[in-house]
Amino acid sequence: MKKVSLKNILLYCILTFLFLHNVEGANRNMNKCKNIELVLSGTILKQEMLDVPNARYIIESTLNLDKKTIRVPDNCVLIFRGGALKNGEVVGQVVVEADAVQIFDDLICRELVNRSIPIEWYGGKAYKTLAECKKGQDSSEAINRVLQSNYRHKEVLFLGGYYRIDNTVTISRGYNFVSLSNKNDYNNYSEENIGSRLVFTGIGKPMFIIVDNQVSFDGFNFYHGSSKDGTDCFHFSNEARTLTIKNSMLYLWRYCIYKEWDGVSRTGLNRCTFENVKFSSCIGGVFMNQITAGGNEMYYCTANYFDNCTFEYCHFGAYFISNSNFAMVEFNRCNFYKIGWGKYDKAIYDKLGCFGIRFNCGYNRSQSSHVIIRGCYFEDIVPYRIGDRFDENGEIRMGKMIYPTNDKYYSCIISENNSYIIDGCSFTNCPKYFSGDKYCSWDIRENRIFGYNMKIPMQWSNKKLLRVFKANRQVKYGNLKSTIYYSNILGSNNVILNGLVDFDVHEDQNMYRVLNCFEDSFVDFPSLY
Repeated sequence: MKKVSLKNILLYCILTFLFLHNVEGANRNMNKCKNIELVLSGTILKQEMLDVPNARYIIESTLNLDKKTIRVPDNCVLIFRGGALKNGEVVGQVVVEADAVQIFDDLICRELVNRSIPIEWYGGKAYKTLAECKKGQDSSEAINRVLQSNYRHKEVLFLGGYYRIDNTVTISRGYNFVSLSNKNDYNNYSEENIGSRLVFTGIGKPMFIIVDNQVSFDGFNFYHGSSKDGTDCFHFSNEARTLTIKNSMLYLWRYCIYKEWDGVSRTGLNRCTFENVKFSSCIGGVFMNQITAGGNEMYYCTANYFDNCTFEYCHFGAYFISNSNFAMVEFNRCNFYKIGWGKYDKAIYDKLGCFGIRFNCGYNRSQSSHVIIRGCYFEDIVPYRIGDRFDENGEIRMGKMIYPTNDKYYSCIISENNSYIIDGCSFTNCPKYFSGDKYCSWDIRENRIFGYNMKIPMQWSNKKLLRVFKANRQVKYGNLKSTIYYSNILGSNNVILNGLVDFDVHEDQNMYRVLNCFEDSFVDFPSLY
């Protein structure tokens, strides 16, 4: 072992002492500067008034930047005590301390390092009632300015109440929209305090356009007021694929969530999460649409998760179209209630159908996999015409039922070229259950099918549990074999089923193996477990 001389030891001790002394001195000077409070007075804010770094600047009056850009020194804090900044731009990584009132007027304070930024700082206004909100001021510009101010944490804060939104807000980065009020009483629309409710007054355009991924909303009530004027809540750009919404409600829109493909980009819906979300009184809750036919890129739907969501009074619940595949898409503990109920024209039923969930996979060569529907509840999936006001307790009358010209796309669950696992679900008052083409496979386990609180129309009397309709594709692939596996399907006495599987094309039955059931009659099967 090499010996260390006494000279080297002494030199090491001296250098260590000097280093620690300098660091402690620097820290003392920095802390001393941070405790400096400088009051910015006057009416005009000039750059030379902000020349001390590591200081706390106090603003007690309205300061005009005179359309100039002012840079705040490093590690400073702007403290607003009744004052404000206007007419310009503030740059620099700065922390702001202020109440939830407007402190920026016609001004953007870029590079704010606050964890969250209330939209009230930029003039956003919350109202106590919907009537006040409709007569109040627009908050869309305030939201846009907050999106330009966030630097690090990207959290947009709403304190609660009704916010009027007149114009579309484009979200180009991964922001988190958070509501401080977690009270969402969806059963009482007239209650004053229902969390943060965003009321959109625009027509024929979306409230939000998602341009970047990792955007999230938590604790909101999105309201428009009509499902018939072509107004949607969320649109995705071609680049965006991901959205998270939790503890929220989307009420009275055309489509709540809408994505459309341009036929060129490789895109789709990927890693979307919807937890405790209610989609109510709209034409469609979630619609992944493909208008452009063909295309050389993939339009996919993968790893999307719905948990404890409710679809009610919608023309359809969720509809996904893809030219590629569906993988790891799951509906868990979701409710589909009074789907098809509304004052809709018959043409809408003929065009879109009426269903809880529908997947249309355009990839012809193999089955897409896999979709899991677990622990969900389907009730009153009936095309049914009602008046302007929803009558939840009204009797289902045959005279108000709507008979689509083609009932091919009328069912609780519809699948085209896809595989399903349906486990632990309940179905009641649903004249039709499962429909799909011959390129589908169904794994139906431990479900319970209840009876009807209605008379079955004559044209629906020849009932089967699963209907296999004629496929749109002309080419038959002999290597495709689908399996229908029924395990412990339970039914009450007033369930009218005269068979389990019905084929539009009789020869298609050769493509199926039906296990654990009798094809000719419906029975209650004992559990296999």
